[in-house]
Amino acid sequence: MPNQIERKCAECGYLAIRTGGEFAEVSEDVRDSFPYATAKPCCFVRQQQMVEEVRLVETNEHGKFDMWRFTNIINRDRVCDAFREWDQGFSPKEHVEMGMMERQEKREDSRDRRARRHSITELIIIGVIVPAAMIAAQVVTTRMQVE
Repeated sequence: MPNQIERKCAECGYLAIRTGGEFAEVSEDVRDSFPYATAKPCCFVRQQQMVEEVRLVETNEHGKFDMWRFTNIINRDRVCDAFREWDQGFSPKEHVEMGMMERQEKREDSRDRRARRHSITELIIIGVIVPAAMIAAQVVTTRMQVE
């Protein structure tokens, strides 16, 4: 079941602004008040709920971006399966890359644990079979000598 904890976009590493065709990190002061009149917030991983909300309030009655509404959007509690805690100083793209690296590390750790379990199992089997074979060989040799 997906994570059902309510989070704010303002606390997410995927919150971005698009400047000059590039996605940029949204700094802490901007997350608090969103002062840019020429840039609007967006979700780098395109979480649909935020995309639709931003599209609906892009302009006010004067045809300008309504930053107050954007601030409300990014600070609203919402359930988001894409949420990733914001690490200041990292771009949204770097947050995606960190997530990919963490998932890769988890897969490798899981694979390594399975490999260790198999090695331990093999050692236990060898530790039981080899002595048992040696004992059986000793018993057969002893019987052959007795006869």
